[in-house]
Amino acid sequence: MQKNETKTISNILKHNALFQNLSSIQLEQLGNSCKILNLDKQQLIFSEGEAANNIYILIHGSVKAFKISDEGKEQIVKIFNNGDIFGEAAMFAGDTYPVNSSTLSDSSIISLAKKDLLKLIKLDPDIAMHMLAIQAKKLRILTKTIENLTLYDSEKRLMDYLKQLAVDAGKDTITLNISKTNLAMLIGTSRENLSRIMQKLAKKKFISFNEKEITIM
Repeated sequence: MQKNETKTISNILKHNALFQNLSSIQLEQLGNSCKILNLDKQQLIFSEGEAANNIYILIHGSVKAFKISDEGKEQIVKIFNNGDIFGEAAMFAGDTYPVNSSTLSDSSIISLAKKDLLKLIKLDPDIAMHMLAIQAKKLRILTKTIENLTLYDSEKRLMDYLKQLAVDAGKDTITLNISKTNLAMLIGTSRENLSRIMQKLAKKKFISFNEKEITIM
C-alpha cells in the first residue's frame, strides 16, 4: 500500500469512535492493514452466508443491508451512511455474514481484515467494548424495524423513519440519500403506495416535500 493511502486511511480511522483512542503508531499499523474500495452503484459487497473475513467503514456514499425471502422479495434491513461501520456482526455471531450488502450509490469503503482487527483488540480491549456498543445500538434499531413491520402500517413506519432521520440530522428538513424505491422497500411497501402515503401525510400537514427534501412539520 502506498504511504499516502495509508495516511488517508489513518486520518479517517482516527475520527471514528471505534478507533479514536488508538495512538498514531497503532493507527498507521491499522491503516497498513486496510484497503480502500471504490465501488460503483448497485455493486455487491458481500452475500448472506459468505465467509465474514472483513469489516467495513463507509467513507462516502450509501450502502444497504438486505435479505431476500424465499419468494425472491428484497427487504432492506438497514441503510448505512458516511462513517458507519458494517459487517462487524460476524465478529460476535459466527463466521458468516447474516445479511447481504450492496451499494446504493457510487461509494468509497475501507475494508479491514477480521484477523487484523482481532490482533488489535488484543492490544486494546476497549475496541471490543466499542464494537459491542455499536452492536447493541444496531440490535435496538433492528428490533424496532421488526416491530414496525409486524405491528404498524406503512404510514406509521414512514413517519418513524423520517423522524429518526430528522433526529440524526438535528433539523426538521432532511435530504433523502436513497431512492424512493429503496425507501419503499425499507418500510415494506411498494413504490406506488409510498407516493400515496407521502401525499396523504402532506395533506394532513405532517410533512412537506419536494423531489429530494422532506420537512417534518
